[in-house]
Amino acid sequence: MSFWDYLFPSRCLNCQTRADGNRGLCPACLRSIPLKTALTCGDCRGRIPVPTDRAGRPRWPSRRRTCHQHHPYLLAAATDYRDHPAIRAAIHGLKFDLIRGVAEPLGELLAAFLRELRLPTAGFLLVPIPLSRVRERRRGFNQAELLGRAVAAELGLPLAIDLLVRIDSAPPQSTLPDRAARKQNVQGCFRVARPELAARRKILLIDDVTTSGATLAEAASVLRRAGALRVAAAVVAQA
Repeated sequence: MSFWDYLFPSRCLNCQTRADGNRGLCPACLRSIPLKTALTCGDCRGRIPVPTDRAGRPRWPSRRRTCHQHHPYLLAAATDYRDHPAIRAAIHGLKFDLIRGVAEPLGELLAAFLRELRLPTAGFLLVPIPLSRVRERRRGFNQAELLGRAVAAELGLPLAIDLLVRIDSAPPQSTLPDRAARKQNVQGCFRVARPELAARRKILLIDDVTTSGATLAEAASVLRRAGALRVAAAVVAQA
């Protein structure tokens, strides 16, 4: 513990008790966040149980086993944004109070959720949803990249922070009134900077929270057009 940590100890964003370092969540509040037990349809939010093969091993659902077969990605959302005050406090602290350290426990939570589902993640490439250069410079970091680094460390998976690029600086999705406006807002906003890295790969998009799913759908569509074999999205919370 540094001298300054001793004088000004970090507090949990949820319960205000002492928290380790600058992680933003105490262990008790992190453990209290309920995890989902299934995948989610990125289109209709329907629950998609994890299937097993003949040997009883969990596997990713085939497209014909999903309710919206032509949707570009499957969603793995660790928890519901509205279900627990700790997750709301943590995500708000990361995105709006610019507390970088909270990305570490949130990334650990997301990795724990993926492990709980026992989905095979070997061979997947983690790709954080990029911010525009203007917004990242203003914020000082990309929260999806910080989460991706934590998940990569927990699961031992490669991370590609330069594969997907945001090519515009549209208004934040959270400022728009409905799903249609959000979908239009992100159309054409991504490009694949390294198509050779996406081709024939299984890709797991990483982000903090999803609401309409428009951003993830646009990113997944661009990656599929670049030749990705499978695209799924792992997010901390679904709003």
